[in-house]
Amino acid sequence: ANKAREVINLEVKHYARWLQSLEATSTINSYRQHIECLGALECDKALAALEKGVPADEVIKLLTRSLINKLMHKPSVKIKKAGYDGRLDMLELAQELFGIE
Repeated sequence: ANKAREVINLEVKHYARWLQSLEATSTINSYRQHIECLGALECDKALAALEKGVPADEVIKLLTRSLINKLMHKPSVKIKKAGYDGRLDMLELAQELFGIE
């Protein structure tokens, strides 16, 4: 009976963590959709530039720069605000999240 309780308690903990992970999955999916929309918009701009005769190497450079700027903007604003507010925990989390420790 004790062993059965241990197994049940362990499985309940696993189930609770799985439920928590659903929120992470939702966040990841939302972020992916956001990034895919940005990518699609920038791709459309790049294709239009190619159709206008802009050299491919220039289009690729512009596409890359534009995507980097769009991907960096919101996190940069939030990280700067965290620094201003003294939120070292958020700065550490950002470093961990982006793998830039």
